[in-house]
Amino acid sequence: MSYRSMYRRWRPAKFAEMVGQEHIRQTLQNALKSKRVSHAYLFCGPRGTGKTTTAKILAKAVNCINGPSTEPCGQCPACLSIAEGRTMDVLEIDAASNRGIDEIRELREKVRYNPSEFRCKVYIIDEVHMLTNEAFNALLKTLEEPPRGVIFILATTEPHKVPPTIVSRCQRFDFRLLTAAEISLRLHEASTQEGWQVDEHARLLIARLAEGSMRDAFGLLEQCRAYVDGVIKVETVQELFGVTAPQLVNELTMAIADDQPHRALQIIEEIVFGGKDLALFIRDLTLFLSRLLLLAAGSSLEQVARDLPEFKSFFEASRGRFTYEALLEMIAELNNLMVSLRHTCYPHFMLEMAVLRLIKINRYIGQQSIAAIIDKLAALEEKVAALNKGRAADQQRLLQSELQSERLKSSQETAAAHSLPFLQAEERSKENKGTYPLVESVDSNRNWALQRLKKYWPQLLRQIKSKRPQAYAWLEYGKPLAVEKKSLVIAFPRENELHKQNTEKEENRQVIEAVINKFLKEKLEMKCIFFEEEYEKKIINKKTDSYEPEKAHLDQHALSEDESLFESAKKLFKGQVVENVGKD
Repeated sequence: MSYRSMYRRWRPAKFAEMVGQEHIRQTLQNALKSKRVSHAYLFCGPRGTGKTTTAKILAKAVNCINGPSTEPCGQCPACLSIAEGRTMDVLEIDAASNRGIDEIRELREKVRYNPSEFRCKVYIIDEVHMLTNEAFNALLKTLEEPPRGVIFILATTEPHKVPPTIVSRCQRFDFRLLTAAEISLRLHEASTQEGWQVDEHARLLIARLAEGSMRDAFGLLEQCRAYVDGVIKVETVQELFGVTAPQLVNELTMAIADDQPHRALQIIEEIVFGGKDLALFIRDLTLFLSRLLLLAAGSSLEQVARDLPEFKSFFEASRGRFTYEALLEMIAELNNLMVSLRHTCYPHFMLEMAVLRLIKINRYIGQQSIAAIIDKLAALEEKVAALNKGRAADQQRLLQSELQSERLKSSQETAAAHSLPFLQAEERSKENKGTYPLVESVDSNRNWALQRLKKYWPQLLRQIKSKRPQAYAWLEYGKPLAVEKKSLVIAFPRENELHKQNTEKEENRQVIEAVINKFLKEKLEMKCIFFEEEYEKKIINKKTDSYEPEKAHLDQHALSEDESLFESAKKLFKGQVVENVGKD
């Protein structure tokens, strides 16, 4: 008799022998028990998860001479003929090879005939998504209303390619990937009965390489048995399939944690020239970092290393070496690397660049870097506080000096105004003032506040932006024009009328006034106007950005007419006259 592959010899013959898929097994057994077996099923799931096997077990259960029962006996002629593929009442059709409308029409003609041997006719259509649209349309009516005693079982690995009209007429079951523990246990049972010696770590590694597929796991184990005659150890599996040793994975992880790019590149070179599979290595590195992420999230070491016993000591040594945020970024980077490897001719270089990026990620997001940044921020805050303290004292002294100077200038102007030419000049000034109605009056004693606002206006805008970005967006087009006794005048160009209107809204006004009042340490109300060039020339000196009252109120022509009287007034009100005015 010819040799049969291991996965065929160990294919389950009963529901009880199925590995995993408990939700499907229980549902089908309950349907058999209550005699409510559907006329059409759709089995979906990855390869090697038991779709075709379950379909054959169901076919034996409904046709078993001792049934229908929840378990086929496996001994009656029906069970034996179905298992050996000798009956005409259970047909397994490969849709990839019979995908046209002619094959489906032929199938539709055969469906009308009654079973030749057993109770039901079962049609198992594997990879049903390979059928053409015309074939699906031809199958649709038969699938919806099949003859009595006919069951359709459709199996596919890509259910999204099956038309919704077909899916809606079937009971859908989704087969899940098997866990490494389930696969390892099944491999242990099979290897024990076969008389093979397989190390536990080797079984777990084979289970991980199978990626949830029981059929792939049997194939890998059979390949290992052909490679060695004695005990199958984990080193055997690593050497045969190009798996990187856990020690190298851990060493690379430590090089990343210790910020050692030279050592990391040496490890990669060792892996590449050692003939290891780079895709498997990247997958193992991603798995290692993901388990460290679980540890950082609070999982126990036993839970994390349950299916990775060879990594347990390395997990313990690496715990706490990476932050939660750094691990998230590093895993995302490795995932992007796996995608890019499919489209590159230089996987070695792509891996090297990715590892250098991992080192950079850990350097800037790692725990040590965060602690260093926090220390630097604390030191900077102390320096800024000290500078602000000294600057506040300097500003206070400057403010007192400016106030004293402005009071003296104002007193001199008031005294000089008692002379006739000055009164005439002031009358003419009042007449001219009517042509500039935008600002009622500008207090010369507030020039220091205006100068400070203009100097620190960009910083104030940034503070407003941090509190309310909308207010900053509208105010950005305005600029401080004057500071009155109880208000701050902000001017906007005529074309920015919309910005002026939105700046004056109450929700924006409150934020702006709060920031400015805190800066000036007094309460001012914001007044928004349209900026005019003539007004700026009259009120604001462009060179000094300060208000000059003599340019706005004094008539130079009047002074030149009676210069001698002006000189007399200066002599008359110098020094002593200032004190007399202050006393009055």
